[in-house]
Amino acid sequence: MNRKIAVVAAIAIITIIAGIGTYYLILLPHPTTQTPPTIVSHTHLIETDENTSITFYKVIGVVRNNLETNIESVNVTATFFDAESNLIAIRNASTESKIIEPDQRVPFEVYLLLDLAKEAPDRYELTLSYVKTSKETIAGLEIVNRNWHVNETTGYHIVTGEIQNKGQQKASGVKILCTYYDSEGNVKAVSHTYISSTLYGGEKAAFEISSEPHKISSDSDFELLIVVGSYDRLPIVNYALFAILAVGFLSFIIYMKKYRGW
Repeated sequence: MNRKIAVVAAIAIITIIAGIGTYYLILLPHPTTQTPPTIVSHTHLIETDENTSITFYKVIGVVRNNLETNIESVNVTATFFDAESNLIAIRNASTESKIIEPDQRVPFEVYLLLDLAKEAPDRYELTLSYVKTSKETIAGLEIVNRNWHVNETTGYHIVTGEIQNKGQQKASGVKILCTYYDSEGNVKAVSHTYISSTLYGGEKAAFEISSEPHKISSDSDFELLIVVGSYDRLPIVNYALFAILAVGFLSFIIYMKKYRGW
């Protein structure tokens, strides 16, 4: 009898242990290792400002947020070296958008001023820093239509369209960026334009972005990004309070005229 009890107890213990193991191994979610945000593509260009004749060595690239949460304070550090691996300079730049949502790609540009006596860097290295955040981007601005073509004479890529504020806040300092990619998804150039007027709820504004001075082929892909300088809440008129104050003011006038001889 004791032996049967021992066998039953052993079977019960084994069943409990197996059940607990199954629960932790199968039923409970396993922690997943997330890929951190990365610089998915980058290249460099040498540009000369036509107005100032200043020449820049410019690194352009795209940061993608691979996490499941938003990130902010995204900073790219470029370290430049000469042909003998001597350090030339270190420059920093933030991504164009302050907050990057999951799976979103945002461009950046790092500038290095080239003096007349200084050669262009032989190579550069990029590092990325960021901070996870619970802050949300303010939705509301959308590109409601767009068209594009490549100018046959200049070779510049032209994007035209309209942007609309579908939110309840007024938007100012609106910037539209266009990132160009080749057929393999490598970044080629970044250009932008500003919306000069403030956009109130429901308003639209036309825009045009040119890739000048970069010539972009017709088979290139492009991606538009909206960056807003500031959102301001519109003043809310409290009509009930206004009516109460108006009635009170009129009652005061009537009282003063009737009883105080105004």
